[in-house]
Amino acid sequence: MHKKRLINKSTNLYAFIQSLKVLIENEQNSAINCLDKDSTIAILNFLKKTGFTKELFCTETIYTLFNEIILLWVSRDKKLLFFEEIKDYKNFNSLKTKTQNIYSHIFKNNIFDWYKPSEVFFNKVNQLFNNYDFTNTDKDLIGKLYEQFIDKEERKRLGQFYTPEVVIDYILDKIGYTANNKIENKKIIDISCGSGGFLVRAARRLISNLEKKQLSPKKIIETTINNIYGLDINPFACYLAETNLLLQLLDYIIELRSKKDNLNYQVPKINIYQTNSIEFYGMFGDQNSVVSDIKNRRGKFQDGFDFVVGNPPYLEAKKMDQNTKKLCIESCKEVLKGAFDLYICFIYLGLKYLNKNGNFGYIIPNKFLIANYSIKIRKLILTNYSIKEIVDMSKAKVFDDASVYPIILIVNNKKPKRDTTLLTSSEIKEPKKLISNEIKLHKIKQKIYERDDYIFFTLPNSETQANLLLKLINGYKTLDTYLEIKWTVSFHSLGLRENFLFDHKPSSRYDVERLVD
Repeated sequence: MHKKRLINKSTNLYAFIQSLKVLIENEQNSAINCLDKDSTIAILNFLKKTGFTKELFCTETIYTLFNEIILLWVSRDKKLLFFEEIKDYKNFNSLKTKTQNIYSHIFKNNIFDWYKPSEVFFNKVNQLFNNYDFTNTDKDLIGKLYEQFIDKEERKRLGQFYTPEVVIDYILDKIGYTANNKIENKKIIDISCGSGGFLVRAARRLISNLEKKQLSPKKIIETTINNIYGLDINPFACYLAETNLLLQLLDYIIELRSKKDNLNYQVPKINIYQTNSIEFYGMFGDQNSVVSDIKNRRGKFQDGFDFVVGNPPYLEAKKMDQNTKKLCIESCKEVLKGAFDLYICFIYLGLKYLNKNGNFGYIIPNKFLIANYSIKIRKLILTNYSIKEIVDMSKAKVFDDASVYPIILIVNNKKPKRDTTLLTSSEIKEPKKLISNEIKLHKIKQKIYERDDYIFFTLPNSETQANLLLKLINGYKTLDTYLEIKWTVSFHSLGLRENFLFDHKPSSRYDVERLVD
């Protein structure tokens, strides 16, 4: 018998992933051909409802298949399952059923289970996987394997965008999700969780905290699951998030089930749920009961969450379908204005989920600071919440998409006082500077924002420039003292604007201020 390569060596991990990608690409083509010949009504309805193309749906199907195979093989090498190889599709399903005795939900039937690979496919899988030893893998290495399993370009194509870990860690620090704050009894939620970037980093902090308290594996597993929640509209994203969180707990599951008294221990459901977060269900809706309780703030969620985090979806009004617009208006009418962006709804709903004195941390577009469509949500925040930080990351190239210029917004659910202050920072060139103590934070009073359409701003890094700007804001007269201000209605046709000038603000949603030369 040949000697197996240890997967925890970087060269072996790289070789394994490259071979895996070849198998994935070949099987994607096979799945597309299969779907063209035989599409069930359920699949056709799913494609119609989600707007997925057949190619995208087949890609997610194959990634789900390989995800299950990887989990089976890791479970085998870690002695949670016992099999030599996967012979065929029937044998594959049998192993999945056995794995449900450990954790039922990942291997339950879902929309991606329609595809049945051939026996030749499983022979290739056996040849590849039997070359490697997964015995000594830990949760971090398996997570790393999974990150490389779907590369960056493929993630972008699948619509999965990942927030850099340094940004996530900064937000978790600033909202107080740290070991010093006894987070083992506090709940955190991401209502646009994607594949679980924020939740996985949070889980690692929580698990580390629980380990230091020398708690049992069972207590670590159940405390982690009971305090971390995620919602997302994409079933594939939910599947990835649930898998990623399961991987964080795998070593404790193995340790627990290795003892005679716990051989049949089944891991509780990880709290990741597929739902449209902006869609509200009434008290007797037909939605999952946990999701319904979260959205209605009842049961164990009646007091809300201690922490709300995330990188919500950005979608301009002109790109939004009519159903999404309708749902936004039904759920978030209080804060919507003009051609709003979808992320405004996620800010509003995220804030609503906070418990008393709970903390909120999002990374969102910098348009939020000044856009006309976000006036209402800015006013709501200024009136009812205490802003802790606004950090401008516009120059830091946080995301690959050059058109996204983000800020970090940290808010506390506590009514502000006249002397409530916040910290601001701008001109950050690199994300890594967030945790290197190189950024300059300036303190300003929140009340300053209660003017000029509630425009939010950040202060420049230069101490001199920041102090000068504060003096101008706090002690000097505004420009309308020295300049004649008139109003006009916004026109796109050249020359029309000059014919519609007013001494007072007109009653039009399209009015704009204009300086007269």
